Amino acid sequence: MDIIKHVAPLCYLCFYLFTSPLVTSVNVDHHLLSVQWPNSYCSVPFTSKTAGRKIPKCRRRIPQEFTIHGLWPQGSNSQRLRDCVNNSLPAGLSRTKKVLDKFMELQNVLHKIWPSLDNDDLAFWINQWESHGSCSGLEEQWVTATKRLYELADVAKLTGKFKVNTLYTVDEVQSIISSVTKWVTTVKCSIDRNGHIVFHEIHFCADASARILKNCSEIPGWNASRGCTTNRAIFPPLP
Repeated sequence: MDIIKHVAPLCYLCFYLFTSPLVTSVNVDHHLLSVQWPNSYCSVPFTSKTAGRKIPKCRRRIPQEFTIHGLWPQGSNSQRLRDCVNNSLPAGLSRTKKVLDKFMELQNVLHKIWPSLDNDDLAFWINQWESHGSCSGLEEQWVTATKRLYELADVAKLTGKFKVNTLYTVDEVQSIISSVTKWVTTVKCSIDRNGHIVFHEIHFCADASARILKNCSEIPGWNASRGCTTNRAIFPPLP
């Protein structure tokens, strides 16, 4: 068992190292800390390259509290920055290994606040690093920054503040979030398997260094919501 425990992370490292795209680094304007309502994630279809639109096959037991989706660097005009991997293979190996080591160091906490809802946690974390964190310029500190911003935003205090299957307006949701966390955010809605609009994610904003939270309303072009096309929506119950 000890051998498997140590070999598995190296297997993930090798897989992502040799399948990652090679692109140059970019300038970061700010970051979004995305936290998700697990029931929404598990009821909203996503697009698969191989299977088309499908519902996630979530774990039997999923948290009933907001969990981290990821920390996403944004460029100017809030352009999402993705898939930034060093062109040098030795350098890529070095930086990815450092990030992997940081994940393993903090895994006891991350399993609770940053779980995968439908996959292996480590695979989920590395995917988020490769897709988003690699563009942050923070290297392994991106992992620490994600955890710290989650704590600074007092996300855990939102547990129980929203009743499932109860209609809320975006303004009502924003009011509750700001009263609990003291921050102005962006709320994301999605369409569930039944065609209903549901509240899905909350996006907190942070500076380019991912050290300081800021009101999202300070960012040019900010909107209070994304995808919330109806006057009211719900936080769905367990699917």
